[in-house]
Amino acid sequence: MTAAAFTWPACVLAWAGFLGLALAMDRHHDQVLGGRPSMRRRRLATLAGWALLGLAGAASVAGWGWSIGLAALWGVLGLAGGGLVLGLTYAPRRLPALTAALALTMWLPALLV
Repeated sequence: MTAAAFTWPACVLAWAGFLGLALAMDRHHDQVLGGRPSMRRRRLATLAGWALLGLAGAASVAGWGWSIGLAALWGVLGLAGGGLVLGLTYAPRRLPALTAALALTMWLPALLV
């Protein structure tokens, strides 16, 4: 597998991780799902968000190696974070469906290579 095949899965994992961290906040949870999250849901979203960001880092390092993988991770985090900010601003109710669609496309680079 080429190193570039790990970039898209890392980006999708980073998107999902940032969304998890956003859903742990009252304001964003209300925007996306409606209502305030319970303490249990807040902790679960925070844990899942950090775990997914860690997996994004692992995918980036696995594809590119430590030296370039960490630099590529910064780009992936910026791209995913910027996209999520736009999503939270303009279409917050569509984010769960968009995240599910992105998760389905995460495996495409593995099939194409």
